[in-house]
Amino acid sequence: MIVKPNTYTKKLSFCLILFFGISYSWFYYTSTNAHAIDIKQAKTAFESQVIRVVDGDTIIVALNQKPETIRFIGINTPETVAPNRPVQCYGPEASARTKELLTNKIVRLEQDHSQDNHDQYKRLLRYVFLEEDNINRLLVREGYAKEYTYKIPYQYQKEFRAEQKTAKKNKVGLWGACTP
Repeated sequence: MIVKPNTYTKKLSFCLILFFGISYSWFYYTSTNAHAIDIKQAKTAFESQVIRVVDGDTIIVALNQKPETIRFIGINTPETVAPNRPVQCYGPEASARTKELLTNKIVRLEQDHSQDNHDQYKRLLRYVFLEEDNINRLLVREGYAKEYTYKIPYQYQKEFRAEQKTAKKNKVGLWGACTP
């Protein structure tokens, strides 16, 4: 025996399908937008006060009320505090410049999701901004740091390399003071 659906059953089925379709669309839309907002907030940098400058490319900040060591992404400054290496040419100048720029300042830390969150020494890897200035980039521009790519390209790699090329050409900072 074949039972044919009556008009009431058809209307009820249609309403239920419509209700679930609208509910799903609303849920998907709001959760997708919420997710987009979360990603945006995750990409938003954190503000922190610089507690201490370790050397030209490493600082300690107060993050979530505890000290965190920050290693600048995309740059490398000459060594001044490495226990197994001598002080390198232009290292003291790079450290002094970072101290001049950042000591007791409030900085904005920006993560690069193409890079690891921490390096092998458990330091957070971040770009450091003072107001609108990308300090990592500034140190390359002024010849206190060399562009440094670890494993894979990072967000500002092209800009850092262009800054280094100009600094090298004009013998700015370590490019004029240190022999290759």
